[in-house]
Amino acid sequence: MNEEEIDYIQQRFPAPELPSGQNVFSIDDQTAGNQVKQRLLLNDYEVRLTRTNKNFLRLSFSNNAGMIQAKMWDNQGMINRVLPLLEEYSVFDVEAIVDDYNNQKSLTINRLTPVEEKINPFSLLPYTDEDYNQLTIELYSYLDQLDEPYATLAKETLFLFWSDFSIAPAAKGHHHNYLGGLLKHTVGLMRIARYILNEQKGHIEAVITLINLVEK
Repeated sequence: MNEEEIDYIQQRFPAPELPSGQNVFSIDDQTAGNQVKQRLLLNDYEVRLTRTNKNFLRLSFSNNAGMIQAKMWDNQGMINRVLPLLEEYSVFDVEAIVDDYNNQKSLTINRLTPVEEKINPFSLLPYTDEDYNQLTIELYSYLDQLDEPYATLAKETLFLFWSDFSIAPAAKGHHHNYLGGLLKHTVGLMRIARYILNEQKGHIEAVITLINLVEK
């Protein structure tokens, strides 16, 4: 692919604007027992039971550095007071203590304060550290190898949905669950498909080779 083709791809499929990622809190850099106060985006929550049948809250937050797991104990009816806030608001100032259990760090929340000011939720979402332009060029090159009219159809469809596709996560949970995750996931699948297609020993042998690599 020459420079003119690369320029065309980058102009037609520009990289999205991502959060700056400055001054982000990373729980992996924290020590157990640290007291922290951070502004975080609430992703999910649920009321669960301890082994002694007491309620507690399991929560999932995020910022530019990634996902942050947390819990809140039901001290003095805290859960009933907090649940309406969790249903109404998405961004919170979180005061908590860092826990480290089986080398998995999380937060034990002491206080949740909803943020009422307008804030762009994208500023608190993790995003891919891959080179967007390189991923885009690689994806386009795979589409370009399709037979017509499928190559044109695929590229025009990609162009139509690019603004959403380029920034969408691939999932809500653990699998490429960050901005740009769907693009990275799609390129990864295309790499596998191309390997299987081009394997000289045949498609079945290629799949067996991939399975053996995963098992190792």
